[in-house]
Amino acid sequence: MSLFGTVPPTVSTQYSLDGLAPRFRVQVLAILGDMLREGHDPLIVESMRSDDRQRFLYGFGRDYDDGRGIVTNSAEGKNSWHFYGLAVDVVSRSRLWKAPPEFWSALGASAARRELTWGGNWPNFPDKPHVQFPSRGLSSPTSHIIELYDSGGLVSVWTELSAL
Repeated sequence: MSLFGTVPPTVSTQYSLDGLAPRFRVQVLAILGDMLREGHDPLIVESMRSDDRQRFLYGFGRDYDDGRGIVTNSAEGKNSWHFYGLAVDVVSRSRLWKAPPEFWSALGASAARRELTWGGNWPNFPDKPHVQFPSRGLSSPTSHIIELYDSGGLVSVWTELSAL
């Protein structure tokens, strides 16, 4: 039983790097390589995210909960960089979200070397597993990004952000 209501069945999660923006995919693979060379065991637990998955995650800490609390502030997929193939979540294969501080430091350092945004640096809502493509300092997609997607799909967004 949850704190608020019953947690609905999970919505499928995408782990594949295939749908990521090409430049971002290369950078994510490099981060995974860095982490492995440094003795860590990185695991991608989420890449692209559908609207259904985003709504499911948004419900935690609001409509239902299993103890993890609020996990995202974006109610719709188009308001998350995951939707556009420009964000991934990385955890420890052996420790999952309970990785030691050294793991998170290594993830953040590797992301910084590639000029990516690491969610562990966010002051108001730290998200240690989260790594996203540099989106001109935008923490979330703007209405302009959403309009680009609606009119031209992912390639339009990736072109705008130099992610091809």
